[in-house]
Amino acid sequence: MCVWLAYAGPLDTEIRGSLLPSLGLIVGELAISVSDTRLWLAAGEALILACVCLLLGIWVSRKVGLLASDAPASETIGVGLASGLAVLTVGWAALRSGGQSAFTPVAFGFASATVLAVVGWRRNSVTKQRAEVALTAGSGRGSETRPPGTKRLVLASIAGAVFIVAFGFLFGATMAQSPRDGVQPVEFMDEAFYAVLGDDLAKTGVETIYSPAGVGDLPDLPSQTWYHWGELWFASAAVALFGTEPMFARFAIVLPILLLAAASLTGTLVRRVTGTSSLGAYVFGFGACLFLAPLPLVAGVFFGSWAVGMLFGITLYGLAAVVALLAMYSFVVRPP
Repeated sequence: MCVWLAYAGPLDTEIRGSLLPSLGLIVGELAISVSDTRLWLAAGEALILACVCLLLGIWVSRKVGLLASDAPASETIGVGLASGLAVLTVGWAALRSGGQSAFTPVAFGFASATVLAVVGWRRNSVTKQRAEVALTAGSGRGSETRPPGTKRLVLASIAGAVFIVAFGFLFGATMAQSPRDGVQPVEFMDEAFYAVLGDDLAKTGVETIYSPAGVGDLPDLPSQTWYHWGELWFASAAVALFGTEPMFARFAIVLPILLLAAASLTGTLVRRVTGTSSLGAYVFGFGACLFLAPLPLVAGVFFGSWAVGMLFGITLYGLAAVVALLAMYSFVVRPP
C-alpha cells in the first residue's frame, strides 16, 4: 500500500486526495478510542469471556468428538471458541430467562449430548487409561505434564487475544464509541438499538418480538421487531456480569470475539476442504472471511447494498454466522 501511495500518477493523485483524509480521520478516531479507559476495561472483560468460551468449547467439542485432541492450534482456537460461544450463550439464555427463552430447547440438547458423550467417553477410555498407566510404569518414565502442541496453542491464544483487543479498538473508532464534542454519533441507528436490547435482556431476561421505539405506539404503524438473538444474549451476559455499558458490551466485547471465531473457522474450513495443512491456506481463508464481500444475487434490493466482508458484516449476522460455519465444519469432519 505504501508503494502504491508513493506512485505519482494522475489517477493515483486524485485517489490519494480522497484516501489520505479518510485515513487521517480513522487514525484520529482510533486515538480517541485508545485514550478511553472504559474501552481498555471492556477489552479486559472481552479477554475473560473469550478465555471462558475457549476453555469450555475445547472441552465440550473434544468430548462429543467434534475436535481431535491433536488438532492444529488454529483449528482448536476456531472450533473451541465457536463451540464455547454457542454453549455459553444458550446456557445463559436458558438460565437468565428461567427456561422461557427460545434457546432453552437448544440448551437442553447441548447439555444432554455433552452428558452422554462424557459418560460414553469414560466407559470407553477405562481400558485405554489402564494400559497407558501400565506402559508408563513399565518404561520407568513419568507422564508428560503438557500435551503435544501446547506451546503452539498458547501462542495462538495470545495472537487471538491481540486480535480481540485490536478489533475492539477498531470497532470503537469506526462506531464512534467515545463522545465527540458532547454528543454520541453512531453510524446507523441499529447499533444503539441492538445494544439497548442486550441491556434489556440483562435486566429482565424476557424475550419478545416487540420492543419500544423510544416513543409510544404510533397509530397505523406496526410495532418494532428485533432479531440477532444470539449476540444479544451474549452481550447481556457481559452487561450482567461486569456492568459494562451496552455499546461497549456489543462492540468491544461481543463482536470482536465473534469475528475471531468466524475468521478462524473459515481458515480451518479452507484447509479441511482442500485437504492441506498449509498455513497459507488458513491465512487465505482467515483474510477472505474478513474482507471478501459476497455479490448480491439480485441487483437493486435494499440489503444488496449491505454486502461487505465479515469485518463489518459481523454487525449484521453475529452469532448466526459463527454457528453456520460451525455446522459446515461438523459436516466436513463428521459427515452424516
